[in-house]
Amino acid sequence: MRVRSLARLCLVAALFCVDGAVNAAPDLHGAWRLPPVAHPAGNAATPERVELGRKLFFDPRLSGAANMACATCHSPMFGWSDGLPTARGNEGKLLPRATPSILNLAYGKAFMWDGRMPTLEAQALGPILADAEMN
Repeated sequence: MRVRSLARLCLVAALFCVDGAVNAAPDLHGAWRLPPVAHPAGNAATPERVELGRKLFFDPRLSGAANMACATCHSPMFGWSDGLPTARGNEGKLLPRATPSILNLAYGKAFMWDGRMPTLEAQALGPILADAEMN
């Protein structure tokens, strides 16, 4: 068992060495990352705005009955969705569409299922104002 572990270690070391010279591992740092998020003029992200957004996202007081937060349907535990085949809205009412994940939504170009909201800022108000959703 110990010989196999040593053999594996030697194999890994050999992969980084050619002709006695140590090759640097390829620089993949950042290669998989998304580009920076573009912010609307006058609405740049600041630590204070990010924290306010986090608090509001999880605050049920935004709903008419003060019992639903954005995170009720867009839960981090379910990939920023709700895991249901169709969404549940105000008073548990069954809605006609599934709750979309909001993962990487900052890179979107049109919002809501039908694309009727042109910006993420406009989209954020849609569910809050909709009687069937957050009321």
